[in-house]
Amino acid sequence: METKIFKVEDKARFKWQNLPFSLRIYYNYLLRQVVELDKDVILPLPGSNDLTPSYYNRNLCLALLAEVPPPASVAKGKATDAEKNAEAAAKASADPGGNTDLYAAFKLNMLVCTPDKDDRLIDHFCRPKFEYNRIMGGLGATQTPTGGKLNFNLTTSGLTVGAVLWLYFYERMGIFKILNALMNDHNYHGKYPISAKIANEDFQNGYARIMENLSLLYRMGLSSNLRDRICLYERVLGVTIENNLDVRCERNNGFMRTYNRLLDHMLEYYKAKQLAQAIQTANNNSIRSSVATQTAIRDTMQVLRQHFEPLEYGRNLVTTFTGIATVYATICLLRLVKDEIGVPRQYDSPEEFIPAAYDILVLNRPVTPSETNRYTIHDNCATYGYRLLTDIEFADLSQFSTHGQSGVLDKWLDDVEGLVEGYRNAFSAISEPASAMV
Repeated sequence: METKIFKVEDKARFKWQNLPFSLRIYYNYLLRQVVELDKDVILPLPGSNDLTPSYYNRNLCLALLAEVPPPASVAKGKATDAEKNAEAAAKASADPGGNTDLYAAFKLNMLVCTPDKDDRLIDHFCRPKFEYNRIMGGLGATQTPTGGKLNFNLTTSGLTVGAVLWLYFYERMGIFKILNALMNDHNYHGKYPISAKIANEDFQNGYARIMENLSLLYRMGLSSNLRDRICLYERVLGVTIENNLDVRCERNNGFMRTYNRLLDHMLEYYKAKQLAQAIQTANNNSIRSSVATQTAIRDTMQVLRQHFEPLEYGRNLVTTFTGIATVYATICLLRLVKDEIGVPRQYDSPEEFIPAAYDILVLNRPVTPSETNRYTIHDNCATYGYRLLTDIEFADLSQFSTHGQSGVLDKWLDDVEGLVEGYRNAFSAISEPASAMV
């Protein structure tokens, strides 16, 4: 018998296609450009030593996917009437001279977009796909004491509180400050040779289209702005970054206190279990997990989930998605424009060019190596925190009974041990306080 640990109610969750259509048009176009420009980064060439960046890894976070398989009906040659009509319209639009651009766009959409049920399959009506696909940590066994199996599978395309935490740590990484510096220079200051030259009826540089799209979103008031994100962090996570905007909103103060208390209980559990394992090795005794600590962990998880509700208030969901989309666009833009701003050319990976760009654009100093890598420690906090909070949000706590050794809770705790310790280690390595971000 198989026991599912997570209750996935994905249909009831806020997803990318739930954004207002008028807003989604602009971000769809932007993210389609990002996916096209990042295709070699997302999917490294066979035999290459390059690795897919963590923010594009669906096993680590709610990642923007490069490719989405066509609907099963299309793949099997059994397209619906709507799909057949859209394809026929695209074919009919090809002029006698052989211009099949629209049809080619349709075929591309079937590959990299998941169409909405009522939308035509053309560029502005498609949406990129975000997905998180959980994998086991490798520490917990899948067998229960009764011989059954534990199913740790979890796949979602919807927002969780973990996505807000992910965005918060990318904010602390300095992504939005880097974007602000690039936008100011491109629009006003002109310190760096960021080109907008047109050649062959298109921008000469790949980054120019991304830069102009982001500039347009800011000028139209559709961008991810600082005031919205400050309110998001305060209302959902109960944390803030220093600012002079005089933002006043309800702060979810209990979230971080409860989250940190949960981490303390879990670390205490791991420490006690490691000690018990050492004693077992010496005396050949069986291990018994602390029922009291397990009870404290389960009870604290229940309290923590009560603090998840503010995510669904106001514009928090919309703000989260537009913020995540802007992170992808900014990192793509930065990778393409790094030569123009003076980042060494050999810096090809995010852990190299993002800290270098922060030194140049934000701190106004030459690239300076430091004891810790700015990208790595913040990304670790973001990805470990996202995975742990998403587990807690989806977990069926009724199955987390405190039976001590080999219970469901015991197995789950073993499975997420790397997430808990990885998060705490990365967070302790961040020397820059959140107050330095604005």
